[in-house]
Amino acid sequence: THSAVMAAQLGLLLEQQARIKAVSPTSTVAVEQLLLRSGKARLSINQVAETLHLSVRTLRRRLREDGTSYRELCERIRVDCAQRLLREQGMTVAAAAEQLGFSDTRSFRRAFKRWLGQLPSKMRAAVPHRVEGVSDFEASSR
Repeated sequence: THSAVMAAQLGLLLEQQARIKAVSPTSTVAVEQLLLRSGKARLSINQVAETLHLSVRTLRRRLREDGTSYRELCERIRVDCAQRLLREQGMTVAAAAEQLGFSDTRSFRRAFKRWLGQLPSKMRAAVPHRVEGVSDFEASSR
């Protein structure tokens, strides 16, 4: 009977932990959200760890357990943002470089080519440019 009680308590504890894990975001998701909210400011791993109330070592370990690293997350966020700025917002290459915190347009072009195998101007050229004050329907019927 003692082992049956222990097994029941252990079962309840495991269910409770599973519910907590299902509700709380993984370290990877939490870091991604912080990086996205930071905008142009580039956060260091120290700043992110402090914000999440973790040591840098614990944050690195948790990210590694999730199969990623802080550097990979930063890079992935920058790639996604670069694509969105060029495709969806129709931003110029120079403006996107500045928005993403690159020191110059040339550095952004090199990074973009390394990330996606093409120049940012090619991606931007593939997007139909919007004319201010003209709806998509009006623009397509011209």
